[in-house]
Amino acid sequence: MALAACGGGRSASETREQANITITQTVQASSPAGEAVTFTVVVLNSAQVASKAFTLAWALSGAETGDPTVTCTTASSAVCPTTLAATSTIDSLPAQRQLIFKYTVTIPAATRGAVVATAVATNPDEADSSDNSASATTTAVSADTATYQVYAADGRGYEMVVDFDAGSYTMTGTGVTDSRTFTLDADSGNYLVGSGSERLRTADGIVVGSHAFNGTLTPYIAARSFLTSTTGAAGNYNLMFRRVASDGSGATTHPATARVSGNTLQICENDNEVLYATSCGSGYLKSYTLTVSDGVFTAVATTAGAPGFVFRIAYAGESKVLLSVGASTLADSRLQWLAGLQDGQASFISGSYQGTGLLSGSTDWVAITLDSDAGTYTVNSTSLTDQGVLSSSATQQPNAFFYTELTTQYVGSPVWVLQNYPLLIVGGAPLVSGSVTNLSGLLQIALP
Repeated sequence: MALAACGGGRSASETREQANITITQTVQASSPAGEAVTFTVVVLNSAQVASKAFTLAWALSGAETGDPTVTCTTASSAVCPTTLAATSTIDSLPAQRQLIFKYTVTIPAATRGAVVATAVATNPDEADSSDNSASATTTAVSADTATYQVYAADGRGYEMVVDFDAGSYTMTGTGVTDSRTFTLDADSGNYLVGSGSERLRTADGIVVGSHAFNGTLTPYIAARSFLTSTTGAAGNYNLMFRRVASDGSGATTHPATARVSGNTLQICENDNEVLYATSCGSGYLKSYTLTVSDGVFTAVATTAGAPGFVFRIAYAGESKVLLSVGASTLADSRLQWLAGLQDGQASFISGSYQGTGLLSGSTDWVAITLDSDAGTYTVNSTSLTDQGVLSSSATQQPNAFFYTELTTQYVGSPVWVLQNYPLLIVGGAPLVSGSVTNLSGLLQIALP
């Protein structure tokens, strides 16, 4: 009599009851080098039965980042691993459930090109492992490669799309559509634009440069990251106004201070001295009510009929910078450029700074030295080589806002120097006696 075979083979129905683990992985297309990037891995069991224990391993190529920071989220009856690391053990994944893992690493600042992450699930209880791995690629680019909002000293706004890896930028706005290429001068740290006089220099999140807007070489500050609400905006700001006719003539510069508190802005603009807004005389103090939408602050004057203005608050490293262009708040039919540095605790930071300078309509590149021991400001450029001793003449004067009178080329001419690292701004004082040269309109914007 024949006997039916029995033993270790699995029936078709048993095979169908195995778990089926599927891996997918995503990441943003490009990532600024030096900043954190997160890869998202989804682990799904698409079968009708729970899985047995299996491992999930994640690895990176194209960059040396060290161990990732790992998080796991779940829903329903799925349970995240007790220990999260580049390789984790998942005790069981229920039928039709998933786990979402996020692996965060910081790409080294010098990294460029493809950075590839691969996630692999090793499940011994699965016959088909073809979908048990997934890769995702992000391209590491310069952290400064981005779209910047440009605040030009002619009182007009522009947009600048910069690709530091390709060495090019495009400037648009107010009738301008210009493309430029640039190269890094390793000796100075400046970027040389084309073969002309245009230049630019960068710090964390900010660009300072000069561009020939409609043929006129003009300084600018450009920023790419801004506050989006009044949160973090509060504090004192040291300001420099530059006002100019629409054709570029008649430029004047004016020191001032501001105070942001909640939805209120106060500005103290007194050409004779610089004082905190809380110490400002009533004849020099202007008050505004603030609203903010999409990072744009609208300041409405509390005095009926007085002009308001709009501004944004940018990040420059750990510092905040108030930036504005548009119609003059003096209602004098001129255009206005305004930059404000959040008042810091230190008086100033010694060092060498370079950037763009503007004197009597002539724009060039300047080198500035601050010496905290001697308390001096020195500038060298094609149109201005001079120096002065910095002084703080009033207890109500901001710590990082200084007055000096030049001693070499324009003897006795007063200027104001304000700083919050990394930005340094110098402007000519608007009121001088007849015996010295009036340098109102002088503007220098520099970075370390």
